Amino acid sequence: MKLVSAFSFLESSGLSSEALAFLLEHKLIRCEVGPDGGVLFDLASLTEEAALRALVRPDAENRSEAEDDDQLLEARIAKALSDFLPAVIDDVVRYLQAELDGDDEAPLP
Repeated sequence: MKLVSAFSFLESSGLSSEALAFLLEHKLIRCEVGPDGGVLFDLASLTEEAALRALVRPDAENRSEAEDDDQLLEARIAKALSDFLPAVIDDVVRYLQAELDGDDEAPLP
């Protein structure tokens, strides 16, 4: 697992923000909440197949140029991340509950 910020992910992968939104929407990349509360992306989870799917999206030709607007892109990324966050919160709650119960082998979130 190689966790990086969104900027580092885009720089390392060579993908666009649009491709990142696609990867998140289709759950083709793993991400976690970092120690500072920011979202970190697992660069190691990006497969060649997923990157190609993000680059050659079947729906890309059906989109109008207006849909490529930055605000829409930010909204798509935010929506994909909001779908991801409840699972992370559940993991953190389970971890904290196990620690409160004195479980020395509480699984890390």
